[in-house]
Amino acid sequence: MLFLTGLVISLFQKFTILEIYTIIMILIIGFYTYTVQTRWLFPILPLIFYYSIISYNYLSSKAVNKLSKEVTSLIPLVSKVFIVIYLGYSTLLMIWSIYDEHRSPYGNYPIKYSGIYDVQELAMWLSDNSDKYYSYADQHTEILDIIIGTKGVTIPFEQDPLSLLNRLERRNVKYILIDKSKAGLENLVEPMINKYP
Repeated sequence: MLFLTGLVISLFQKFTILEIYTIIMILIIGFYTYTVQTRWLFPILPLIFYYSIISYNYLSSKAVNKLSKEVTSLIPLVSKVFIVIYLGYSTLLMIWSIYDEHRSPYGNYPIKYSGIYDVQELAMWLSDNSDKYYSYADQHTEILDIIIGTKGVTIPFEQDPLSLLNRLERRNVKYILIDKSKAGLENLVEPMINKYP
């Protein structure tokens, strides 16, 4: 909320390349990607802090004129406490996530991505029961290549079922692994499978 408020304030005060870039990135994240994830915000992460600071300074200056001196003197202290708590909590989350990424319920298999254990379990089965002459398609090939032992193909964002089928056939793809939680890719592949089983 602070970020959006700061962006609006900047738009009314001035309109520079920073505002243009930020708006374009927001539109791309909101309309192009099928799911909004934290990692999509990395290209504008510095600007999120920048506009949040602008918003904070603006709101603080308005509050000084309307609140008592005792209350306004607490604003910097409360802000610093919030930043310390936020950074401390975020750091703990990152440390816990690193541990989670490096543990596996599948023994000594090189599984490091805790978010897609179901697809990786399929990859383990595919490694033992598939012809290595054929390739496979998935959105996490950099991980599954290690498990399956063959070079995979990243599922292309192709809307037309026939075009998608032709592209996969040209890459000698016989197996397709889909993470059911990634609805965007499932919606691309399912029409192709239904039309060309």
